[in-house]
Amino acid sequence: MTEIEVLLSGRLTINEAKAWREEWINRLAECEQLVVDARELAAVDTAGLQLLIALRRSAEQAGKQVRLAAPPAGALLTALVKAGFRGGEESESAKPQDPFWWGKD
Repeated sequence: MTEIEVLLSGRLTINEAKAWREEWINRLAECEQLVVDARELAAVDTAGLQLLIALRRSAEQAGKQVRLAAPPAGALLTALVKAGFRGGEESESAKPQDPFWWGKD
């Protein structure tokens, strides 16, 4: 299986969404699995979360996979908690229903 890892750094927000989307579409065309490393992101908003969801759905429709390189931390974890996708690390709802947001699958 061909795999490409994309390192995200800086911001994954509405202002950068178009550029990230174009890069991800190009990278996804080159592989069967795209691994997204979000550990160096400084800021993520709901548009960034939507972009990750859309990327994953597009990949699935093309018979490909997208996964996170590691469990969410930093800016991505903060955005997921604020958006209600998962609780904070200490809460009972820390582990989300969807294993994608836990850095699995």
